[in-house]
Amino acid sequence: MAIAQPEQVRHFLVSMKLAVASDRWQLVRRDKNLEDLERLGMTHSDVVCVLQGMTVDDYCDGPLPDDKGRPKEWWVFGPVYAGETLYVKMCLNRFGTVECLSFHLAQTPMTYPLRGGGLS
Repeated sequence: MAIAQPEQVRHFLVSMKLAVASDRWQLVRRDKNLEDLERLGMTHSDVVCVLQGMTVDDYCDGPLPDDKGRPKEWWVFGPVYAGETLYVKMCLNRFGTVECLSFHLAQTPMTYPLRGGGLS
């Protein structure tokens, strides 16, 4: 587990939110993502709202190196939507586009190292 400093997380979040606001983002079409979005009744706009609403308190892990050797750093967040904790894993690629690899229900409790309590 890599733990970033709060300022690093803030910097990533600002860059990510600017990219999302400019519609420079993509959700990877994985079965788990699509099934959980449907289960939660989430629309494209709902996903954007979750991404735009994330804070340093939602940070869980990263930046993590890409496991396939690509020049990407992955960040993991655990925001809450409709009372459910989500697992969100994303990166900002070299073109300034957000790649959201995972956006689904968390399968295990998330750890929040920059929050007071730690676990949720």
